[in-house]
Amino acid sequence: MSAKSANEMNIADILQPAIDAMLRASGLKLNQAKTSVYYAVVTWLRNELDFIPILEFRGNSGTGKTAAIDQLQKLLAYPQMINGRTYSDIGANLNNVHTAIIEEGDFKQERPEELVRDRCTKKFAIQVIHKPPRQDATTIYNFGATVIHKRQPFVDTATRNRTIIIKTRRAPGKYSPTEITNASVREVAELMKGKLTQIETSDRISDAWKPLTMVATFCGDNDWLEYELEEMARAARALAMGDQYEPEDIMIKAIIAASEKGFKHNIKLVEIKNTMREHFDLKWSTQKIHAMIEDLGFSVKFYAGYDWLVANEELLERLAKERNLDLGSTELDLRTRDFQ
Repeated sequence: MSAKSANEMNIADILQPAIDAMLRASGLKLNQAKTSVYYAVVTWLRNELDFIPILEFRGNSGTGKTAAIDQLQKLLAYPQMINGRTYSDIGANLNNVHTAIIEEGDFKQERPEELVRDRCTKKFAIQVIHKPPRQDATTIYNFGATVIHKRQPFVDTATRNRTIIIKTRRAPGKYSPTEITNASVREVAELMKGKLTQIETSDRISDAWKPLTMVATFCGDNDWLEYELEEMARAARALAMGDQYEPEDIMIKAIIAASEKGFKHNIKLVEIKNTMREHFDLKWSTQKIHAMIEDLGFSVKFYAGYDWLVANEELLERLAKERNLDLGSTELDLRTRDFQ
């Protein structure tokens, strides 16, 4: 659907103030800000949809997760802050909630993840929880949008498959919230009602992104759709790992293992590639390694006929510390070792 298909209006322009507000509020990149706003549109389409993914802001302290969510909250449909740490408390608080906002979502127990996972799908909306101390059965209606901020990935693979992740990074600059209403996202949602484009998907990852794909397609945002493909490929790499470690964790360990001369020396990318195969039995292309290294913040230089990772001991140590990885060890408990 073209951007001017609804009364010859430029739909993307309607959302631009909301996107600008997300950019001013925190250090999000442009496509991350668009992802947030497109998700906000989705929250106003709950009655039109059978599935709504989780939107997760993931990053360490001081990277703008809370600021981004606070700004996004102004755009969401009927947002409600969800408190509680136990399965029963969170379940009771999620009852009949249109859009749930969960701060500090690194649950100490795994069962609360089930509630967050199952609220993505309308056919699982009617749920029964048991409330202590007598474990009384209580029926809840639990379907809707969920915005959550975390430092670590979800433990449950099925929950990760239903999650769109925005990774926050420390970004220089001055950021501040913008007073804005949800009028623009509501307007786009109203224009979309009854005109949702049916998009065929073939895997769990594209299923999760499908509602946002429909919004971006309606807006004619081809640039974001290209970004979406890259993010889905990144999610596929994480899924192929089959465990709690993300591809970035594997890459950091490979860099450590390849640093035979110490962390102050540049490393050939081909050496990292060989290390991936020898240490972890993973066959990654040099292009994929190059892209991920730059995603982590390292620089890559070409000279003497090779691509080299430019040594950055401070960055490597910080990345390892953020992920609780041991610089003195190259071991990871990989459950899947045939990732192509």
